[in-house]
Formats: sequence, structure tokens, C-alpha cells
Amino acid sequence: EVVQAAIETVVQSNIEAGVINFALNVFPSAANCDSAYEALPANQKDPAILCEAASEYDGSDNYAAPTVDFQAGVTMDTYTLISDALASVGQCGGTPISQSLAWAYHYLNDKGMVPEDTFVLLATDGAPNCSDSSELNVQTCATTYFTENGDPITPVSPLQCLDDQASYDAVTDLALEGYETFV
Repeated sequence: EVVQAAIETVVQSNIEAGVINFALNVFPSAANCDSAYEALPANQKDPAILCEAASEYDGSDNYAAPTVDFQAGVTMDTYTLISDALASVGQCGGTPISQSLAWAYHYLNDKGMVPEDTFVLLATDGAPNCSDSSELNVQTCATTYFTENGDPITPVSPLQCLDDQASYDAVTDLALEGYETFV
């Protein structure tokens, strides 16, 4: 609700001026993170679905467009698209921050966005995980999954390990390119 109210305020104040352009990428993907999946106990959830972003960068020039692509002119329709996309996102447990930031880096560069005029805003409700790094050991890593009682769940995959370093690295890549990034 807070995010939607903030977006509405920004959009309404900039519609006439035409000084702002939005795109939105969300995770997890609404395609697989539905109410039935959300209801599963944490130990029965597939880590690959937990970490599936709606738009992913796979390390090549092959990646999906954002959930809401850049608009030629920002209108209330833009707000509606963003609001609807945010409302469709489930609570599946994965938080692929480094992957989403890597996607943003490559997408913005390929779109020819001017870094000095482009900002990346990361809003999240979770700690970064979803790394496929072979350096993360499920026996020793910090978990990002907990039971309803707050007890830690031992990871079964590196995807469930805290991976803050990869996220720091992704923000650094954006900054070195000239994109101001707000987390």
C-alpha cells in the first residue's frame, strides 16, 4: 500500500511535465508463485521457483523485458500497470536481489539509457539469497528461511543461503557504470 501510494503521488505530479519514465521488474514471478504455492510449508518449496524473477538475466544477451516496460509518456495508465504488477506478486520466499540488479544493469545498458539520468530503486522485503555460487556451503551459510515460530530452517540448497556479497557486487557494478542506485 505504501509503495502504491508513493508511485501514485510521483506519477500524478509528473504526468504533465513528462520528466519521468518508469519501468518495473518484480520477483518472484507471478507465473509460478500463486496462492497454492504460497501455502506450501517452506521445506516443500522448490528453491528454483522461490528465486524465479519475472524478468531474468541469464548471463548472456538473452533476457526478458521488464514486467512493465518503459513508457513513451507517463500517464495514469502507467501507474495502473505498475500497481497491477505489484498486486500480482506473491510471497514465495526467494529474494534474488543480485540477479535482479544484474538484469537491470544489462537491460539499461542495452536500452541505451544515460546513466547520469537513470536511477535504480530496489525495494525489498527480504534478505538477499538465490545465489548459485559454489562458494556458499549449506552446512555453514546463514539461512534466510525460518519457520512460522522463527526457528531457522537448514538450507537444502545454496539458493537458500544469505548472499549479501553478490548483491553488494551488483550495486557496485551499477555505480561504476554511473547509475545511481537506491536500496
